[in-house]
Amino acid sequence: MRDTNEFAEILAAELEAATALASEDVRAAVPAITRALGPALAQIRQEILVDAAESLNRQGITTNLYVRAGKSGPEFAVDATPNVPDFDDDPVVRMTLRLPRTLRDAITTHTQTTGGSLNSWIVEAVTDKLSRRQPSANRLSGWSM
Repeated sequence: MRDTNEFAEILAAELEAATALASEDVRAAVPAITRALGPALAQIRQEILVDAAESLNRQGITTNLYVRAGKSGPEFAVDATPNVPDFDDDPVVRMTLRLPRTLRDAITTHTQTTGGSLNSWIVEAVTDKLSRRQPSANRLSGWSM
């Protein structure tokens, strides 16, 4: 994974190209602007990685993916699958569940096309949710110079 300094160098080159025809004062400000934006670039990189991990987890492409601090900056990591109880031998418990009608109708339509039941879909959704890491609770924000 590329280091944040590489992004700062790309930004500096783009700023230098954009200010090539500007006054000497404007061109002289490019290094200072690049240095000042360094921490913001690091934060943006972190946010992009966190958003990507959350999106991949939400879409079911991967599970338990999160961003951690590595030696050269933030990096992706995967948690071992949390212990989700085996429900096969569990006694069944009845409960009342309140859902918005439109949500119930959407689930019912989905289960009719896939051949499942409303109950099995809800059990599968809850089991899937319990087995996933929740990275947004650990989200970092802000930056400093």
